Amino acid sequence: MESYISKDLLIQEIFHGIFAIPFAYLLWKKTKSSKSALSVIALSYAIDLDHLVDYFAYYGVTFNLSEFLSGIYFELTRRAYVPFHAWEWVIALAFLSYKKGRKSVFTLILFALLPHLIYDSITVGSIVFYSIIYRASSGFTNLN
Repeated sequence: MESYISKDLLIQEIFHGIFAIPFAYLLWKKTKSSKSALSVIALSYAIDLDHLVDYFAYYGVTFNLSEFLSGIYFELTRRAYVPFHAWEWVIALAFLSYKKGRKSVFTLILFALLPHLIYDSITVGSIVFYSIIYRASSGFTNLN
């Protein structure tokens, strides 16, 4: 059986989890909630579901798991919409987390998004690329 997950994708996903661990631990130390800590790690992976926007923009309503996991649609379109991958969400979530408290869902999402964006910024080689305002102003052109 052919593997759908490339070595590079598997390594990237492992590192998304590793980068989320300190944030999950910090939240656990403040809330004593294992559920919250595990949610941070799970949500750090779920953020990549926004890749579906780019996938469907290229392929339409059909779905092929192998093509989705390959990410080839980013290269073929030379675009990256990825709406959850944006520092602007961090600003909004930080404000909402401050207002609603550390046990809020906003804090969970914030603590999942931050390490995800940090890791992705390192691997892509650009912090600015993960501004949705920047991507929109450049027609969502992909750096690669």
